[in-house]
Amino acid sequence: CVTVIRELMARDAPALLGGTCEADETYIGGAWKNKRIHIRRRGTKRGRGTSKQAIFGVVAREQGQVRTWLVDNTRGTTLRPKLLAAVTVGSTIYTDGFKGYRTLPRYGYRHAWVDHDAGEYVRGEVHTQTLDGYWGRLKNFLAAKGGVQRRYLYRFIGEHGWRYNFRNLTRQEQVRRLYTLLTKFGGRS
Repeated sequence: CVTVIRELMARDAPALLGGTCEADETYIGGAWKNKRIHIRRRGTKRGRGTSKQAIFGVVAREQGQVRTWLVDNTRGTTLRPKLLAAVTVGSTIYTDGFKGYRTLPRYGYRHAWVDHDAGEYVRGEVHTQTLDGYWGRLKNFLAAKGGVQRRYLYRFIGEHGWRYNFRNLTRQEQVRRLYTLLTKFGGRS
């Protein structure tokens, strides 16, 4: 039953985000010191190019909503279609200095970035701190689960996103929403 509920939570994401948005990616995969010895011997990089699972996300500041995706890599050609499908044209998107995001104005978005490599994290309204805070809460949530198999990770990512998106509902309203999703899924009405 919990698996079905997590599956439904993962599917119940906002269709479109708009206004001022932040886009960023993170990597999930546990602490290096806790890896098995055969994995540590192979070695890995930090950041882009790591063997950890990449997650891409967009948060709308005014809406207080987030969308996340598990992605195979963090190339611009992989991230851009997800971003274009999730954010309404004309919105403002703030990102880090990754060059793959710099083509966004061609698609009708206002875009500004902060250069983390140069030690710049906030410049007025331009920052990705909302999404970075979300990533921290997500990693704490996953750590509390004691490890999640990669093939089921999307369910836990979806559950955490659902809880974030509907955090302002009362517990009773959240239960009602889940019940409605369950009845559409094939349960009794």
